[in-house]
Amino acid sequence: MGTETLHKWLTLVANIGVLIGLGLLIYEIRQNSELMSAEIHSVRAEGKASRQMSLANEGEIATILAKATVAGFPESPGAFAGLSLEERIRLRLMYTAILEATANWHVQCQRKLLNEETCATTQRVQLIQIVPVARAVDVDFVGHTPSFIKEVQRIAREEGFPAPNDDGTWPEQSE
Repeated sequence: MGTETLHKWLTLVANIGVLIGLGLLIYEIRQNSELMSAEIHSVRAEGKASRQMSLANEGEIATILAKATVAGFPESPGAFAGLSLEERIRLRLMYTAILEATANWHVQCQRKLLNEETCATTQRVQLIQIVPVARAVDVDFVGHTPSFIKEVQRIAREEGFPAPNDDGTWPEQSE
């Protein structure tokens, strides 16, 4: 009977060990899955942003921004009206890249992969700088997550900027 009791206790301890091991394995798999998802999104966003920044910077982006500054940028959205089509395309590509990186931050904030301070301040400041210029150079929010568009709308309204529509497009500008 002593051997049988010992066998039962060893079996119980082994089963508990297996359950603990399975619990830890499930926890690690979930953690790895979340990190892999964030990494995939980050790599995609960085690749797109990098391509667009490369296109924007192959030209004279500093000269373009200087011309816009003389015309009243960033205070005046009309500062871009005097730019050539090529210059406006370069700015559009640059701001699209910046927007893509900001949208990536938003996803990372939602998944709690960035600290709260970064999410609460840095992203807000970035959007305050981007939103008015994005509209002026015809950069929209189409293709971004609904939650990111909602965040952009919230900040735009709080700051008194025109906000994009729910689908990410801009409302028609009054002539």
